[in-house]
Amino acid sequence: MAGIILFKRIDADSRVVMLMLVGSSIAQMAAFFLKDNHVVWKFFNLYAVTDAIGWAYIFIKHNRKPATRSIIVSIVSAQVISAVYLFLKKGLGARFYNEYVCLNSLLETVWVMIFFYEHYSSESLGPLEKQSMFWFCLGILIYSPTTYFLFVFYDRVKFPAFPEYAHLWKIHDLLNALMYFTFMIGIIIGTKNNIKPGYDIGEHQS
Repeated sequence: MAGIILFKRIDADSRVVMLMLVGSSIAQMAAFFLKDNHVVWKFFNLYAVTDAIGWAYIFIKHNRKPATRSIIVSIVSAQVISAVYLFLKKGLGARFYNEYVCLNSLLETVWVMIFFYEHYSSESLGPLEKQSMFWFCLGILIYSPTTYFLFVFYDRVKFPAFPEYAHLWKIHDLLNALMYFTFMIGIIIGTKNNIKPGYDIGEHQS
């Protein structure tokens, strides 16, 4: 019950990030428990699309320029439409569409750069580290640029001829964990910023 209450108290950005974390966890659990790769790929392919939509929503909210917001909407809309077309034509579980993961990594890194540029170009600078968005952006920068080429060469690295490539996935798992950790810091900050002074969670537990 306390978790439900906290979900209601955190800011909208943190809610979206939390939902994306749930989606990512479901895909990873599917990879761990299911033997059929085609079924597992369905989870990851769907998550790649929802991930693009979720981050687009967040960065559109925090962008001050209508032109930039329109660009984000146009690019992500085209991305989603092309993904749906590809899923319908070739099959959702036909393969892991790693190109959409690469595209997500590239675009999300660009959205982060735009966010930081606009923030530091603004006349009213606040303590950015006390905002949940700072930690969400930091998490993206930890993971997306560093794993981009891993997914570019996914077909070679995932089924390697040399066992040394297995270490690359250990690095990926470490970066993924660091990204989740920074996201959780952002969610906690979002909760603290959104909870009114004097609000007692204990009084609302049942």
